[in-house]
Amino acid sequence: MQSAPAYYQKPADERPPKGSKYYPMSTIGYIGWMILMNIPILGWIVASILAFGSGGSVNRRNLARAILIFIVLAIIGIIVSTIMFWSVISQLSDVIQVDFGT
Repeated sequence: MQSAPAYYQKPADERPPKGSKYYPMSTIGYIGWMILMNIPILGWIVASILAFGSGGSVNRRNLARAILIFIVLAIIGIIVSTIMFWSVISQLSDVIQVDFGT
């Protein structure tokens, strides 16, 4: 009878070495980066550089990508709601002109 091959399994509580791109970011690190990336133009530039750059922390890169996706979704939502708003306003102005004859 053959025994199962012995595989090395890394202990669950062992962190990657400090300075590694897989080292976890702290909570205050997330808060600081989110504040920086939410500054209107500067933050978008920083988020783009971090999201599409090759170096740096995997955590920061994923955070930057998530923020850029959120920004794109927000812009799409603003465009759609603006189009809907102007459509309703133009229809209301037509109704007011017909009803009141102005």
